[in-house]
Order: sequence, then structure tokens, then C-alpha cells
Amino acid sequence: VASARCTLRTHALGGGPMWRSLPAHGSAADTTSSIGARVPVPCVAPEGGEKQQRQRVPVGEKVAKAARGPAHSGTAVTKRGSSSTLVKKRDLKHFAALAPDVRILLQRGHQRRKLGKHLSAIQDFSDVLKKAPKCVPALAGRAAAKRCIGEVEAALVDYSNAVALDPKDVDLQAAAGFVKLDLGLYRRARADFEAALRLDASSRHAIRGKRAALRLLHDSPLRVVTLRGFKRPRMNGNFVERRRSQYAINDSETYWSTDGDCLLYWCSKERRWKGCRADDFPKVQSGTAVCFIGAASRKHLLSSSMLKGWHEWDGKDWSLRPNAGVSSVGLVTPPLRAVTLVGFSRRGMNAVYMERRQKPYQVGGRETFWSACEKYILYWCANDQRWKASTSSHLEKIQSGKSSCFMSAPIGADILSSGPPRGWHEWSESGWVLRKDAGVLKTEPSPLLLRTVTLRGFLRDGLNATFEERRSADFVVNKREIFMSSDGSHFIFWCMNESRWKASDTRHLRGAQEGESKSFAGAPLGADLLAPTPLIGWHEWTKGGWAFRATAGVATLGCGQAARAASAQAQPRGDTTPTASSLAKDVRKLQPPPDIAPPS
Repeated sequence: VASARCTLRTHALGGGPMWRSLPAHGSAADTTSSIGARVPVPCVAPEGGEKQQRQRVPVGEKVAKAARGPAHSGTAVTKRGSSSTLVKKRDLKHFAALAPDVRILLQRGHQRRKLGKHLSAIQDFSDVLKKAPKCVPALAGRAAAKRCIGEVEAALVDYSNAVALDPKDVDLQAAAGFVKLDLGLYRRARADFEAALRLDASSRHAIRGKRAALRLLHDSPLRVVTLRGFKRPRMNGNFVERRRSQYAINDSETYWSTDGDCLLYWCSKERRWKGCRADDFPKVQSGTAVCFIGAASRKHLLSSSMLKGWHEWDGKDWSLRPNAGVSSVGLVTPPLRAVTLVGFSRRGMNAVYMERRQKPYQVGGRETFWSACEKYILYWCANDQRWKASTSSHLEKIQSGKSSCFMSAPIGADILSSGPPRGWHEWSESGWVLRKDAGVLKTEPSPLLLRTVTLRGFLRDGLNATFEERRSADFVVNKREIFMSSDGSHFIFWCMNESRWKASDTRHLRGAQEGESKSFAGAPLGADLLAPTPLIGWHEWTKGGWAFRATAGVATLGCGQAARAASAQAQPRGDTTPTASSLAKDVRKLQPPPDIAPPS
């Protein structure tokens, strides 16, 4: 668990002090803002003693001032005996109507949330809501705390309920808008910011939020949603986002099948995602909610937990398909990667495995790969420094740190390298057996299709650039790829000690490979650099310390220009997802064979 403590280091560029560790989302340095600050997967501060927590508050005071939003500003201090409690000025009208014991719970919840003790704060706010179900400050406080621990969808439900109870609160409207930006609901977020501006045209956070929503609508890459498990074959496939206004339904983007025959849309009346024929688009756009598949109510299509349990019309009645729904969520460019395994005695393992980068499916902060049947997974085992294969039923066990596998790659081999690794081990009744010809057949798109990340919004000009993927042994940090700027002056790397992506000068590359973590910018804790929703809300090092940049971070994602051009030239009509067959001749340089020692 990262804390707000920072270790003073010598700044290699400029001679000034440089902090080794960034303020952690969830620490006192960050949690004073629930709107404006995008906090996808923050840190949960330890439930330590009161004295220990109070000592942490001044450490990130400058960051707290930079990140503070109106939803958590303007506090009145009331003293009781020797202790002081915080009550927001905008909450005084609600506070006065509460019973004394409920007031204490509400105050304690706000205080715990500000100290980074989000789980305890959520419990306090929930206790308040049991006694006062319409308490707006408790709903808003619980929403802010849930957002800080990554429960963004649950946070949106609480914010929506709070807005329904107090529709004239500008801060609540803006806060709901920022949560929708976290979820990638750009049009609906813009509507919330516009509603806030109608209440207060001078609201700085609503103005900033609307600008961010418009920029994301225009610049952010299009998303792709893959559905599986339906009886109708046409519904099992890729659905590509269409974001232009002429394709919008209920002020929300729609998703269309690659052949253009079907679409997915948000039904505002029932608050659920539905699927229908493209021929029904005019009817749906005019207000008729026709469909033949429908998701659960109040669930988001791009949910990190993969939206399952859809209903399907069988011609007579609605049938529940427990395993039908979203199989993967990615981007058109860069597309998700797929790995094909061959040569194993277990036939079910000889399959195509699709990349999943969402946090519920990560192992050790890294992506996993899933078979189409969702029965088998590939994951990186940090203890053994190799890729392994197991059943998806063991995912929680693997995420807890235990090793479970019946297939394993050579030590240190990269399954996404240009030379697909062979010589895997497979478990049999007699023990581990080396399969010399078993392993990765191919990777799609080709490893030559390098991913790119463009950063914007930083004061340091060198960080506002396009960074290209590097996977060779000379560049990897913590056994992971890095992203190098086009001029070679800066790079982005995964810091294992802090569980976040950081940006630094290339002169620190060797130090990063040896375990150091010097940096000039850092992403939110645990967040994915290649997330479908652009990762913003980074910190940047300045002369005065770490400064929070609410709109700084990933501007767009893409692929290397040469590879992308070759992909587009050979792409079949109507299909927007690049494939390996669309690339030019693959010039591969085989690396020396890795260690073939059997796995533990």
C-alpha cells in the first residue's frame, strides 16, 4: 500500500530536489477532490491510528490544494471539546435536519475519507443512509469514496440518487459528469456539465469538465465491444463505436456490428443496453425501444467486470443467458492482441487467447489472455518469471499470489515477441513434459504493429509527445514493455514498487531497470495506460513538489504509422479491426532460446 510519504532524491536534470514516490490516490494528498480529479484505481490508505494518519496530512498539502474541487471545498469547522470536525458549507441545510448520532457518523465519514480510509468511510456513510435514506451529503460522500477505490459504477449510482434529491446542486451535477467521463460516457457527461452550467454559468469545474468531454468526444480512440453466448449468430461478434451525432440514441453513442446489420444502444427509459437490427435504427432513434437482446438494468456496457447475464428473445418469450454478454472491450486502434497456442495434448488449450486488461482480470498488475470459451487463461507469473496457463476458475487463487498451472512457457520468454516462443512444458500424470514444438503459433495483430501513446497537458514540453512501444530485452523494465518518445528523450515505464505508470528521462532508463523509480510524471495508482477511456489525472513534478494535473495524461492511443498504413491497405471492407494477415511480410529475428527449465 503506497502512502503519501515521499523520499527526497537528487534531481538529475536541473539540480533541484526530486521526489522518488508520488502522492498516492487515496492518501490525504489526493482525496480532497471528488470532481475534476480522475481517480480510476486509487490507493486505500492503511487503517492505522489517528496520530499516524494526522501526520500524513501536511506531506501532500500542496498537491491537495491543486487537486481540491468544489464538492469538497468550503468547510466550516465546529469544535467539540478538544476535537474538531469538518462540515461542508453546502451540506449545512442537510446537516441541521439530522439526529445528533447521525451527524457524528456523517462527520466521521467525511474525516475518514479525507484521511484515505475509504472503506471505513463507506461504512459510516452507509450507516447514515440506513437511518436517513435521503441524506444527500452521505450519498455524495459515499460516491466519492467508492470512486477512490475504483468502484466507479457504484459511485455513479450514488451521485445520480443525490442529484435526483438535490437537482440544483452544481457540484453534484459536475461530480456525476466526471464519473461518467471515467466510464467513457462522453455525451452523457457533457449533458451533466451543461446542466451544471445552466445552474451556474461561472462554475470553473463544469467549464473544465465540458471542455474535457468535448475533447474526448473528438480525439479519443473508438472502442470495440465483443459479444459472445447468444443463439443469434449475428449478435456474436465485434461491435464498433459510432460517435457522430447522427448515430446517437438517447444522447449516447451506439455500437454497430462490423457488417452493419445490428447495433447496440442505451435505452434511457429502462436504463439498460439493448441490441436490435440496423433496420430498426430510425424507430429506436424516434423513441421506440425495440430489441431482441437486453442487458441487466443500470449496468454499463464498458464495465471492467464484463457485462454478462443478458436476456434474449427466442420468438415467444425472453430467455436469460447467464454466460452471454461482453467477452472483451478494446480499441479499434490499437486493437487487442490475440495469442494462438498449438502442440499441447490438451485439445482445449490449443486455442486463440484474447487480451484482457481490465483490473478484475489482471494478475500482478499485468494483462491476461482468455480463450473464447473463457475456460482457460494465460498469465504472467512474477515468482517464476514466465507465462503460465491455467483454468479461469483458479483466477482468484492466482491473483492472491499462489501458482496454479498445467502449461508453462520458457523462463523469461515473451509471448508477444516477434519470434513466438516454443518449447513449453505441459503437466501430465507422470510430471512435467517438455513439448519442443508446443507454444505460440502466432500473435495477432503482428508484434510489428507497435502501440503508441500520446501524452498532453504537462508543463514539461518533453512529456507532451507520442511514445512508441519497445519490447526488446534492452528496453524492458520490470519485465514489461516501455514506451519511448519519438525523439528518444523520455520514456514511460511500469513502476512495480508503486504499481503505476511513470514518465522519466531516458538517462534514467538503466536506473529504472535496476529498480529505481525516478520520474517527472506519474499516472493514478493501478490504472492501465492503454485503457479504453484515456487515462488522465496525472501528477507532474514541479519546483514546488508534485502538482496534480486534472486533465493531463493520455490524449490518444494508436499504432506505428508504417504498420497502421499496411494494416489499413489490406483490411477487408466493413471490418475496422486490424489483423496480422493485413501486414506486409514479417521480418523476424529469432532471439537466443531461453532457459527451458521445468516450471515450479
